[in-house]
Amino acid sequence: MRPAFCVTHDSAAEARLAAKELFSLNLVSYAYVPWRQPLFWCRERETAFRQFMRFHGKSVCRFPGKDHRDGQSQGLYGLR
Repeated sequence: MRPAFCVTHDSAAEARLAAKELFSLNLVSYAYVPWRQPLFWCRERETAFRQFMRFHGKSVCRFPGKDHRDGQSQGLYGLR
């Protein structure tokens, strides 16, 4: 039998990398825009992003919304 390969991701590490890059810009405010459906990796990213910013004395706003299939805006679409 041949070995199987699998690719995984680290949501928390991705969020910390993004937070570090944004933090380096020294902005006044920061926000997290979630995916339109509540998926585990989205919650992991938000938690890690918030923890990084909180550790560095920054707060994070969140833009929740409804699934755009209902005709309502969600996430980035809600910023229009």
